[in-house]
Amino acid sequence: MSDPSAAPAPPYVPPYPTAPDSVPGYAPAPGYAPAPGYAPAPGYAPAPGYAPAPGYTSGPGYAPTPAGSEPGAPRRRSSVLGGVALVLSLLATIVASAIGAVAGYQIAQTVGSRLPTLDPADVSDLGFLAPAREWVLLGEVSFWSGTVLGVAAVVLGAIAIGTARGRGAGIAAIVIAALGIAVFFIALFVALTAGGMSTL
Repeated sequence: MSDPSAAPAPPYVPPYPTAPDSVPGYAPAPGYAPAPGYAPAPGYAPAPGYAPAPGYTSGPGYAPTPAGSEPGAPRRRSSVLGGVALVLSLLATIVASAIGAVAGYQIAQTVGSRLPTLDPADVSDLGFLAPAREWVLLGEVSFWSGTVLGVAAVVLGAIAIGTARGRGAGIAAIVIAALGIAVFFIALFVALTAGGMSTL
């Protein structure tokens, strides 16, 4: 049995249903301020993939994240592809044209010395080129090699421009490769003319 002389229990008061600062009339104690130098507990590490908000710093010793390494930042791409396209275009335009010019000069010299004795039948079926067949073959190889290299340069240059992997070099490669066919035939014509005139 309970002691009738004991004091009655105080009435039950439930805890605040909301935060104290939302209670009307609530105010922090005078002089209250957050503790200075607050830092996370030793051994604390942020969750994987966590990044602080822009402009956020975390006190002494804080080092900002290097530019370009933030999540979602665009990555700098290599410009090797554009360089490869540029090299191929130079090979197609300069090297192939030079080899074709040498072959054309030798063909004109070899054939030009036989022009007075040529049979009209040989001219109609290109049989007059037989004495210079090696140089003719070299000229054909240089032409088709230059064509393949030029097409490859245009394709790689377009990819480099579209994917930002050496845009400047890719544009230059396309322009040079497009001019390569004209450069080849101009060089061949000049070489044929010079070789033919040397036999006069």
